[in-house]
Amino acid sequence: MSRPLPPDTPPHVREALRRTVAIIPVWNEEAGIGLTLDDLPEGLVPIVVDNGSTDRTMEIVRSRGAHLIHEEKKGYGVVLKRGIREIPGHAPEALYVTFVDGDHADHTEEIPDMLRHVAENRYDMVIGSRVAGESEPGALPLQSRFAIWYARLLLWRLFRVRCTDIGPLRVLRIDTLARMDMQDDSWGWTVEMQAKAARLNLRVLEVPTRYRKRPGHSKISGALKTAAKAGWKILLTEIKWRFKPFASS
Repeated sequence: MSRPLPPDTPPHVREALRRTVAIIPVWNEEAGIGLTLDDLPEGLVPIVVDNGSTDRTMEIVRSRGAHLIHEEKKGYGVVLKRGIREIPGHAPEALYVTFVDGDHADHTEEIPDMLRHVAENRYDMVIGSRVAGESEPGALPLQSRFAIWYARLLLWRLFRVRCTDIGPLRVLRIDTLARMDMQDDSWGWTVEMQAKAARLNLRVLEVPTRYRKRPGHSKISGALKTAAKAGWKILLTEIKWRFKPFASS
């Protein structure tokens, strides 16, 4: 399990990777989770949080030797918060965290370059932009692109933050994440993080990243009704965190 690092990877990036946790949410991802774990950069500590898979997902995770956690309560944000709570028990020396979906859509070999910006204290959070990067045909269907455009517009209107994407792949320090006091239980997670980064005046960098078409059907963009619910969730989340106090605000 894991992809060897290029020979020219700087020593401080190698060390930072050994102190980085990858939180990977899964729900029936047998087609992608093995490839996702195999492609993680060498040194990363993966914590896979299963949200009730009924296929071979858990069997594949165990075969790769990754930490596997079970979360019964449903929700994308619920699963990620559970993964965060597990960090001290599985990686007590970790300083950094990255979030990676388990469907093998993200090109995780780009994580070391993203991490370098944070480890060198030039930025507080680095987000991989699928829009600015290269996406395979069909990887970002029309409804996904509309949701991204909609979220970007709201982030600008409400927080005066310019961005190109709200994608899942991102890297930041664990203590920075703690300041954000993340609360969303579902699909508002990424926009909550970007809204709170704006509230905290964090240094945020977007970098172009590649994106694959995930195997199977997307759990959000694959259904118009679900995509519409996600759009409504984005609106409510951004309005909420424009005004509501939180622990570090």
